[in-house]
Amino acid sequence: MSKKLQWSERMREKERLLSLLIHDLNGPLSVASISVANLLRKPDRYGPLTDKHRHIIERISRNIQKARTLLQEMIDISSSEEGLFLKELFPVENTPGIVFGCFGDDRSPYGRKTLSF
Repeated sequence: MSKKLQWSERMREKERLLSLLIHDLNGPLSVASISVANLLRKPDRYGPLTDKHRHIIERISRNIQKARTLLQEMIDISSSEEGLFLKELFPVENTPGIVFGCFGDDRSPYGRKTLSF
């Protein structure tokens, strides 16, 4: 198999994997986002929240939003690699730090509470 054909096949596999990953992550993030919003907005249905519970649920909500932003950046990066727009116009700096920040990991250079988009 020629190198060009091997490269082309690897790119197709990468695109399929990325598409599957985006699809598989988008559904659970949407469900989690709706569930968290319901907990915060419908105390009459789910019961009152203590300050501690509210704080934790709000943190979960922020992290869901960060994960959704990361997912959108993955779509944007994939599009840029396909030549749909110039990736120089949409820089993503320190992607590992963003990933850690989405999940509340202390290794993020942005810290737990300062990562914003």
